[in-house]
Amino acid sequence: MLKTSQKKGQLSFQEKLLVVNSISDGHLTREKATKMFRVSRVTIWKWMKNFANQGESGLARKKNFSPKKEEISPELEAKILQIKKEFPDYGVLRICQHLRRHELMKVSAEKVRITLAKNGLLNQTNHVLKPARLRRFEYPSPNLLWQMDIMTLVLKKGVMSTNLWKLVLGIFSSLY
Repeated sequence: MLKTSQKKGQLSFQEKLLVVNSISDGHLTREKATKMFRVSRVTIWKWMKNFANQGESGLARKKNFSPKKEEISPELEAKILQIKKEFPDYGVLRICQHLRRHELMKVSAEKVRITLAKNGLLNQTNHVLKPARLRRFEYPSPNLLWQMDIMTLVLKKGVMSTNLWKLVLGIFSSLY
């Protein structure tokens, strides 16, 4: 058995070529190749198909595709800088929202950030969150803010006990 390269389950170009040539010459069956090289039947099928369509270059390892980043158009860059000049307090997300609402331009926050950073207008400040304000509930007269959780009442044999009824009725009668 051949020694596998780099990662587990990955074969080098020469090993793939050997497998494909052995299968096509009839020296090796696909089932024996899957067991011998520890790859799936689908993988061997793909190698055979790529070899038939593209030749030896079909067995070569493909490089990862990374899409080329789109350049920011000069008009968009000018618009971003104009908004930042008009509204210096606006940050990246606020400029994106402004462009979306007022200029009908859908722009990613990353493009705005790159444009501002390139022109030295990106503020690198750490925002400190303000603590939440305490909310107070005020009512004009006492006893207007009462709650009762019915689920906490104790039931005795499926019926509320008489002492508990007296307590509940006593509380409600004192409120009104």
